[in-house]
Amino acid sequence: MHIAMNIAMNMIGLVLIILMKFDFGYRIKRIKNKQDKLFSYILLTSATLLIGNSIGWWLEGNPDPKLYILHYFIIFIVFIAQPLFDIAWMFYCLEILGYSYKLKKDWKQITALFLPIMIITIICLFSYKSPIFFNLDELGRYNRGTYHNIYVLLSFSYVAYAIIRAFLAYKKRIELEKFISLLLQPTIPMLAAFIQLYNVDLNLIYVSTSITSLIVYFNFQNVMITTDPLTGLNNRTRFDSYLPNRLEYLHDNQILFLMMIDINRFKSINDTFGHIEGDIALKSLAKIILQSISKHDFACRIGGDEFIVVGSRESLTEIENCKDNIKYNTNNYNETNEKKYDLSLSIGYSTTMKKEMKTIKSLLLEADKNMYDEKNYYKEQEKDYKNRKIKLKI
Repeated sequence: MHIAMNIAMNMIGLVLIILMKFDFGYRIKRIKNKQDKLFSYILLTSATLLIGNSIGWWLEGNPDPKLYILHYFIIFIVFIAQPLFDIAWMFYCLEILGYSYKLKKDWKQITALFLPIMIITIICLFSYKSPIFFNLDELGRYNRGTYHNIYVLLSFSYVAYAIIRAFLAYKKRIELEKFISLLLQPTIPMLAAFIQLYNVDLNLIYVSTSITSLIVYFNFQNVMITTDPLTGLNNRTRFDSYLPNRLEYLHDNQILFLMMIDINRFKSINDTFGHIEGDIALKSLAKIILQSISKHDFACRIGGDEFIVVGSRESLTEIENCKDNIKYNTNNYNETNEKKYDLSLSIGYSTTMKKEMKTIKSLLLEADKNMYDEKNYYKEQEKDYKNRKIKLKI
């Protein structure tokens, strides 16, 4: 009876995988990037686990010698697919955290990360004759091997590594919401694995991979909806939902600031050097902004060449320092990059406190006005500079 129930549970998980692969029937235009590819690998390995485990349960207890090799091969595939699922999830998390690996450049690190899978593969091959990780008895029944717990630890090492990197990234730069999301994803498989360690007849861990895939799917969809595809920053949709919540939970002693950033003469960059170079300028500014602000600040591109940073400080001096950091790092970028143009910014900000809370509209209008005041000042300076050059020529 439990065999039929376990197969049925696997089939439910497989249906979920298929639905995710086809976006539950919705024609969603995906952003073709590494995250999308890694998510496809997660789905593939999860489907392999569910199908393999179902076949394994179907062959369980069948003493036919002709099926013995097939049964061993299926178990072997499942044992390899589990750490492959884990490493795909790990690389997915690292990609979200900003740790992007390139095969040619980082082949040593990638080889080291695949070492546990290599060890598992070799030991599983030897398990055909010796019950190291698993064995099949003469009646075709699966049994855990003497060192099955080592297999669990090797597979879990990928999850542990991702969690450690997420914790280190949280201490440096990523948002609390993203950090919590990454921690919650492996919770269900870890709980299922713990339960299954004490009851081999319960088929929980492989179904849990489909649930994890579902969590990753919704997280991935949320990223697609709320992320600007060009710069990787938050987009206007995310900004519209973030700011009201940020204002609601503002602490008494904090000054919230809304900073608007605009590239001066951005149209001339597009017109002179082309839109591809304009895109490079936007992506470069996004990196400069992230480099210049606190990990707790919120950065987004609201459209065109306009960016917004939302954060809180204890004094106006600290807010001015944040603005100065952006301009300082922009100047460094101009000095160290061999571009035929310089990035020049106009920055304006507005502030509010809990005791004298301003509306979102007033914050936006004030920041926008201050930004354009600075832009007009920049235009006047540029005009004066050109006039001086003309006079010198005369």
